[in-house]
Amino acid sequence: MSPNYLWSSIGKLRHCCAFFLIIATCSVGAASAEQAAADRTVWREAALAELSRKYLEQDLPADLTPGEASRWIGKLFQEVGRRLAEGDAALPAEDVALASWLYASGASGRGASSPAVPAASPPRMPQAPSPSASTAAATVSARRDLINKGDEGFRQGVEGLADAPIGERLVMTGDVTAGAHAATVPGNADLTSAFGRARINFVLLALPEALGGRLSKGYFFVQLRSAGGPFDTSAVGGPASFTALNDVARDRSRFNDGTSRGDVYLSKAFYEQRLRVRDGEIRGRAGLVNLTDFFDTNLFANNEARQFLNGAFTNGAAFKTGISAPGAIAEYDRSPWLLKAPWLDRIVLRAGYILSQTERAFTSPLWAGELELATTLRGQQGHWRFGGTAGNVADAGSVSTFHVSADQWLSRRIGVFGRYGFGSTGAGGLRFGPVRWAYSGGVQWKLTDEQERVSAWSVGFSQAFPTESPERPVSEKVLETFYRWQMTRNAALSPSFQLVGGSGGQTSKGLHTVYGLRLFFTY
Repeated sequence: MSPNYLWSSIGKLRHCCAFFLIIATCSVGAASAEQAAADRTVWREAALAELSRKYLEQDLPADLTPGEASRWIGKLFQEVGRRLAEGDAALPAEDVALASWLYASGASGRGASSPAVPAASPPRMPQAPSPSASTAAATVSARRDLINKGDEGFRQGVEGLADAPIGERLVMTGDVTAGAHAATVPGNADLTSAFGRARINFVLLALPEALGGRLSKGYFFVQLRSAGGPFDTSAVGGPASFTALNDVARDRSRFNDGTSRGDVYLSKAFYEQRLRVRDGEIRGRAGLVNLTDFFDTNLFANNEARQFLNGAFTNGAAFKTGISAPGAIAEYDRSPWLLKAPWLDRIVLRAGYILSQTERAFTSPLWAGELELATTLRGQQGHWRFGGTAGNVADAGSVSTFHVSADQWLSRRIGVFGRYGFGSTGAGGLRFGPVRWAYSGGVQWKLTDEQERVSAWSVGFSQAFPTESPERPVSEKVLETFYRWQMTRNAALSPSFQLVGGSGGQTSKGLHTVYGLRLFFTY
């Protein structure tokens, strides 16, 4: 081998090494840029989530589209600007700077930036540490299609006040659910009937946010309600089911005892106040409340107007406190402290108290408690709730229940849910229904998701086991599926189908097929 050939080969090898070194350097640089962009996206998301909780008193909705994100940031920027214009001396300068940066950079709740304005670097604010990514991941979905039935009406009113002119303190909202359903009863005439429900809500800003203090805004909430239509097949000789075949028509209150649904009655009336504390907040409600609005809830099965029509999925069939009555509910929402894990985002401790008979305040209390864990598993949000009730029903006896309720997103479009519960079989428990224990579960698919028009299909199954009695020899099984077509932001059309076996624990006449069609409209 000649020296010239050897030096030529070494030169070629040197050029190849230089070429691969350049490629590797560019790849590392691109990866670093992508990582920096990802970090900036997480930072934006977490910052927006924290400011939303602080100034809008709402959790950042999940899976925001770019259009929704722009409107959400605009609403946040407007609220911060309003407080600044009012001379809020306690408004941190770093929050103003952060809100301005989010607005100017076009950052979205899921990291999509506006094409017209390039994403800027986050402003440096040494006094205020940036929120963690888990804070953003912990946000509970507040989208209208998944809103908790206890917050429905009230949350719409709070949003209306946020958008109202400065100085306006009272807003009115409402919704109407109307439709028809048909149920077959073996050996009897079929049940075909219309049903409907109307609710009017009044939300009053009673206490402005204290400047420099811990108190957030305080609100009075009043709801008037009227509902009509059969909720089981007893009208045509069928057995009364454990859970309502049509939960829209079955609304109960201590002020009407469930007998005058066609009349307008007072359904809810309470005062809500929030208190900012370290690493979280405390929410308190006192007045006419319903424990089922805030306990044993579920993201995919808790709203009879927007989700499942059968009461077996609105709450667990064994949850025995579904009445509106004088009482109070307190919640402590905070970041984890004793149990810290990468999958655990937030912890909510919840307690409630109502009177089972208004004139027997000290002899008929019902207590409820619940622990809720907000989690993130493989990047998807979920909630796990463990709770129970205990107390005494006047002139009947003691009552106690235990429940577990869970919901989990598996992907951006698919979510699953499950419930389990059991209750006491004494006279006090039977006062609220004969179900000893029950379970349910199901799945939801989001088929379209365009801004605030979210259409979905769901299917669920429930089985309720009654107390042992010759009058109720079998369990009640419910299979329901529905499709919600969100026609506009305020209107949804929902056909549904139910197959009920052993209705009311009966083998005779207990098999029903139920067809329903609902129109839900908010204003």
